[in-house]
Amino acid sequence: MTVYFIGFNVYFPCITIYFVNYLGYDYGMTGVIQGVGLLAASVLTIPAAKLIDKGKMAAVIFGALACNTIGLVLVSISQLLPVLLIGVFGAGIGYILVLQTLTAWMQTQLNLIIRNEDSMERELLSKGPVLDKKGRPIPGYSRKSILTYDRKAIKAPPWRIKEWDFYQITNDHLCLQLTIGHAAYAGQVSLMLFDFQKGKKYLDLCRTLALPFNSLHMPANAEEDHELTYSHKKLPSRYGNRDIFMSFEVVSGERILTCRWKDLEAEIVLKRQNPDSLVINLPFDEYAHAFYYNHKINCMTAEGFVRTHNHEWLFEKEDSFGILDWGRGVWPFHNEWYWSNGSGYLNGEMFGFNLGCGFGNTDTASENMLFYKGKSHKLGKVDFSLGKDYREPWHIRDREGRLDLRLKPVYDRETQIKLLWVDNHCHQMFGSFSGTAILDDGTKLQVKDVISFAEHAVNNW
Repeated sequence: MTVYFIGFNVYFPCITIYFVNYLGYDYGMTGVIQGVGLLAASVLTIPAAKLIDKGKMAAVIFGALACNTIGLVLVSISQLLPVLLIGVFGAGIGYILVLQTLTAWMQTQLNLIIRNEDSMERELLSKGPVLDKKGRPIPGYSRKSILTYDRKAIKAPPWRIKEWDFYQITNDHLCLQLTIGHAAYAGQVSLMLFDFQKGKKYLDLCRTLALPFNSLHMPANAEEDHELTYSHKKLPSRYGNRDIFMSFEVVSGERILTCRWKDLEAEIVLKRQNPDSLVINLPFDEYAHAFYYNHKINCMTAEGFVRTHNHEWLFEKEDSFGILDWGRGVWPFHNEWYWSNGSGYLNGEMFGFNLGCGFGNTDTASENMLFYKGKSHKLGKVDFSLGKDYREPWHIRDREGRLDLRLKPVYDRETQIKLLWVDNHCHQMFGSFSGTAILDDGTKLQVKDVISFAEHAVNNW
């Protein structure tokens, strides 16, 4: 406000002196001319605010300076009242919009200062190990896989180690999920296909593995070229002497997911559209050797098929997207989390998000990030608000005013496992997300009907 009044008391008094001393207008008429011009110019603050919200401050400043220059030229070359009104209108536009943009910019910088002061999150920029020499996690987040995961560095008992690769492929109605993973004493290889718009499950194939421990040879890096394969030989079949074959292969950035399961055949190719991703390495407060090293990659286009002897389901790259949830760690027996991840197109550009809470101690690294136009934008902590029923709308907001999304659920993929001491329960809600998201540079995105999911899980494992 100080800047505003200083500018007003210097800029327009000069115009007043020019009108009175050089053009012969009295002070009353001069005030009327300036008042009408400024009132008319103030109307343009509405479209200017919309441009500023979209991060187009430079365009507003350029337009303001152009209008100001034209206005001053008109005032200086004519004494006709209509021309003077137009001139003051142009000068007023320049003055008001420059101050409006300056105020918005100052607010953006203040928010960045407050956010940096309030946040203790640590971005990992140099290569290093996941665990120190004492087996404790080196906490932080990164946008690429720069840490080295080494099972031999884990100091916890081997039956506490959990490792998994989980892929999810969706379009506007279908969801395909493929998993290879284990919790040391038990493992799982699974494929599920369902239509979340119709609420219909087509395929649900699962093989439980007893005491797999390290026999699956899970890869130590989510981005480097590798192939994770599970094969179970049982009876002769058209695919050779095996009834289950699942492979996750990474070659030069492409991911090829293949599955042969009796009469089922599936192949999906994923291609990344954003070089950044979300990697976190978190401690748990329960004990020093617990950790969660997790890599989530989204904004991948998906193309391929799932085929049985009597049906085929297709995923087209124009409207199908893939997610990788790659996890390694030692977790406490009881844990609870909220997680949401999505990809889609906004204004013709690939947009994605990863949001969550409950995964260990997130003081040094939350797993909240936006993805847009090939870049990543880090968020602080977020909160998930639910109604009494999971099918009621979900509300996800961050604590800095940059994220406000609502999920309208249409399908609950509920899973529950209860066996001996294991008691896991998860509600994965599919539907459409709408709301707003603000990027690091202040650009405000309008999110509308992005199809994805959010989940709430309570696990004892």
